[in-house]
Amino acid sequence: MSALDIYLTSASSDLKGYLDGVIGESTSNPYGIFNPASTPYDQWYHGGGTSSAHAEILSGNFTSYSGGNLTGTADTLTFGTGLSVNSSTGNASLANTELTIDYHHANVDAGPNSFDYSIYGIIKQAPSYFYTYLGDAGTNQHGTSGDDTLYSFYGNDTLTGNGGSSDFDTFKWDHSLYDSTHGFGNDTISDFVHGNDLIDFKGYGWSNYSQFISDSHVSVAGNTVTYVDPTNSSLHSTITVDGVSSLSASDFAFV
Repeated sequence: MSALDIYLTSASSDLKGYLDGVIGESTSNPYGIFNPASTPYDQWYHGGGTSSAHAEILSGNFTSYSGGNLTGTADTLTFGTGLSVNSSTGNASLANTELTIDYHHANVDAGPNSFDYSIYGIIKQAPSYFYTYLGDAGTNQHGTSGDDTLYSFYGNDTLTGNGGSSDFDTFKWDHSLYDSTHGFGNDTISDFVHGNDLIDFKGYGWSNYSQFISDSHVSVAGNTVTYVDPTNSSLHSTITVDGVSSLSASDFAFV
């Protein structure tokens, strides 16, 4: 499985905050609609109802749907507003695209699996199902030219803020996104700027850098953070910060 490419916009610049809100939003179209009406399906779309309501369009080549299991290949999932459906072709589109996930023609045949559950999570307003799939697949996250908050899931993630000296990106490791069988993977920050950007840990029990650096499960050496899960010593997770030679207290937050 190739890592997913996730492309943020100003509307989704806090990735998890955006997904929590959109996936958790009730809709007049709770189960979604396949297009065309018989296999193979090119699209599944969900949500909408008004120009400001959020909606999602899943595109691919889906050969069947049975018992909660989609088979075929997935291309993209787009989130946004202004869902419309062409009355002649049945094709759905969004007036405003706010987030795009590229699956790279991923084969989704084995199932029901975490891909199927991620779509189920959209239907059931349960973001945690969606985050499980992001963890299983791994992500390459692409931020905007403004301030972004990008998140590590439990797979291997590459986080790119896409800004420079004039923006302030937060790269966040939220303990609630992992479980006892997963660390946070081997992650990379590709464009860190000292003095602007932050590596933010939440839910690990550290409230400041002194507590963090004195924890026996943590090592900071050069541009790499290594963390060994205290409940499972086999879980070694790393953060590598490309383009810098060392990290210091001012590069970290604990919110």
